[in-house]
Amino acid sequence: MRYCQRVMQKRQIEVVMSKQASTDGNRRSGERSVLFAEMIKGERQGQIVARNDEQRKVLVEGSFISENFGHLQVEAGCTRELADAVTTAPIKPRVILTILLSGEVHFAYDGSEHVLKVNPQRQSRNTTAQAIAVNLRRMTVFRRHIRRGERHLCKVQLMFSPDWLRRGEAGDPLRRRLEQHLLGRHLATLAWQPDEDILALCAALLELRHEPDRLRRSLRAENLAHQVLWGFLQHIEQLPLQVTESVCTPRPLDPTARAIAWLEANLDQPLSVETVARATAMSSSALQRRFRRDTGLTVFEYVRSRRLEKVRDVLRQEDMSVSEAAFLAGYNHTSNFITAFRRQFGVTPGELEPTRLD
Repeated sequence: MRYCQRVMQKRQIEVVMSKQASTDGNRRSGERSVLFAEMIKGERQGQIVARNDEQRKVLVEGSFISENFGHLQVEAGCTRELADAVTTAPIKPRVILTILLSGEVHFAYDGSEHVLKVNPQRQSRNTTAQAIAVNLRRMTVFRRHIRRGERHLCKVQLMFSPDWLRRGEAGDPLRRRLEQHLLGRHLATLAWQPDEDILALCAALLELRHEPDRLRRSLRAENLAHQVLWGFLQHIEQLPLQVTESVCTPRPLDPTARAIAWLEANLDQPLSVETVARATAMSSSALQRRFRRDTGLTVFEYVRSRRLEKVRDVLRQEDMSVSEAAFLAGYNHTSNFITAFRRQFGVTPGELEPTRLD
């Protein structure tokens, strides 16, 4: 069964939004509440909304393209941000190349902060885009700041497995440069200034948001993405090659990131706080305190949410009874499962729309 094979599709995002101070002065400014968000895709437009907010507040809206080719995933879009929020989610090991064409974006991987900024009003030949590649060698906690008023944020992201780039001879100069400058250590970062040819390719990728034919869109996106990636590799070919390989000491994994990585690998197992704490070399109290501080959730709020997300993905793609889904999500009673499912996604399992494969 796909769920048991650990096929994850992380469309749900945990969102931590700052509350405004109440007029009666009983709450301090800066107090935080936890919201959940989800991507809602229309025919040509999309939104990220606060899922467990009664008003289902829209955080981000815009138009997007998302294509997954197995070895390479492409996401591109132009959006405007409607709220101040911080999103956080676990990300599997991969290399992420982000190319910002306009706007400003703040994000972090395991606490390593990055800011990309392009001002369309002050663009010069050398500042028409900014790009950065980050290598994630293990499960990583991703955070991004959503900033109210950011009205024209356009970016292209390519995500791919490091092993996909490691094909060929170990002594090949390009492969050695990749290892030295990007693939050799966790959170290695490589900045890049795309030239006009790459910018034209990115613009063409963004135009595919308006392509109604799925086949044309997919084929064209794959072709353009490979050309962009080749341009990035040509940049790496110009970087200096060290005569002797340096030995990098990996950065210790953040305790919360370590806990999330262990939980993601064991979601289909019986879990207790003591088990998670023991596996991540923390006391139960330290685990719960750190986890709540960094994610806004308790350990088991996180586990429950992730299990429901995975079961929801299975229900969208497979013919499964509600009782089977409840069992996979860890519920002994179907009624409790349906209640939790409705609370998290706004619909019952029977009302869930299947994933379109056309």
